[in-house]
Amino acid sequence: MDRSHFCLYPIYIDSTKSVSEGRKYGIDVCVPAPKWQEIKSALCKLDIEHVSEPGSMHPRDFMKPGRFRINKKYGKRFVVEGLSATIMETRKGIQKQSGTGQAHYKAPKGIVQNGLYVENKLNLVRKKKNKKKQ
Repeated sequence: MDRSHFCLYPIYIDSTKSVSEGRKYGIDVCVPAPKWQEIKSALCKLDIEHVSEPGSMHPRDFMKPGRFRINKKYGKRFVVEGLSATIMETRKGIQKQSGTGQAHYKAPKGIVQNGLYVENKLNLVRKKKNKKKQ
C-alpha cells in the first residue's frame, strides 16, 4: 500500500469498542456501531476521495468486513470528525422519517393522594409497617 493513503476500518470509529478492542479515535468523535454502508455514504456526501474494499477485514473485528483507503491530503482527524457528524445526522433523519407521529406517554413518577397527583421530588419512599404476629 502506498503512503499517500490511510486505512479506515469501521471498528476504528466504533464508540462501543475499547481501545484494546480496536478503536483508534476518542469516544467524542466516534459513533456507536457504524456500518460499512453508512461510512461509504458519508464519505460520498463529504466528497472525500476514497477506495472502498468491502471484502477486507480487520484482524480484531473479522465478523464485520469492510475497509476504506482514504487520501491523506484530507487529514485523519478531519475525516473522522466529518464522518461521525454526517453519520449521526443521517441516523437522526432516518429516526424522524420512521416516526409514527404518536407521542409516547410516560407515566409520571409520584404519588396519588385523594385523587390528586403529588410529585415526589425528593424520591421519598414510605416506610413499611412492621406487622406483629399475635
